[in-house]
Amino acid sequence: VLFGWPLALLPIHIVFLELIIDPACTIVFEGEADEEGSMRRPPRDLDEPLLGGRSLLLGLVQGLAVLVAAVSLFGWALAASAMSN
Repeated sequence: VLFGWPLALLPIHIVFLELIIDPACTIVFEGEADEEGSMRRPPRDLDEPLLGGRSLLLGLVQGLAVLVAAVSLFGWALAASAMSN
């Protein structure tokens, strides 16, 4: 939308992706082995944040890198498609 390109996914595509992603995540997370001693570890301090600044920054950088890669690939595919027509 920002670049005037056609939509990559329509709402129905997103629904179908969710129908695949949600059960797959459930299977993967339920199949993961428990961390040793997790029930004997004391709980997190109430004043401690769930996500530290380092974790938040790392997630933001990774997300931006994936976004740039996906938009670049989509733009390249559109340009290649336009050149072949």
